[in-house]
Amino acid sequence: MVISKVSTLVKGIASKVLDWEEDEKVNEQFKLLKETTAKNHHYDLEVAELKELIKVLRSKHAVDSIIVAYNNGSLLVSSNGTDLKEAITGTALLSYIRSEIPKSEAVFVKKNKGWYMLYPSGKKVYIVHAANNLHSVELRAISEDLEAFLKKHED
Repeated sequence: MVISKVSTLVKGIASKVLDWEEDEKVNEQFKLLKETTAKNHHYDLEVAELKELIKVLRSKHAVDSIIVAYNNGSLLVSSNGTDLKEAITGTALLSYIRSEIPKSEAVFVKKNKGWYMLYPSGKKVYIVHAANNLHSVELRAISEDLEAFLKKHED
């Protein structure tokens, strides 16, 4: 009885200090990622439409949403449909941060239930929402997959 109370107390303190989240969404995404890795799942990026690609990338990287906007705030594509307001807000936030910290490569904002990540690439800004933050390498992989698709279909 005393040991279980001490264990609960230590676990609670550790979760606050180490910023552990026991959110069902985090566990769900981790489980999905593990299953995908275990099965060595291949994601087919050879799709016909940009909207299809963004959904495949969302699943491949186990994120909640991906929004791609041009630096001026206009929306290119979103995994959730139309997110013009989010595109404008994300590009404005990135623009402000880059005016204050010019050599910024990516912006990670911790929210109550997840992360808000801004990754600029060329003339585009990738706005990614996820339960856990991605490494900048993963954000770059998302942008490179999308750029390859656009280059292939620009004719």
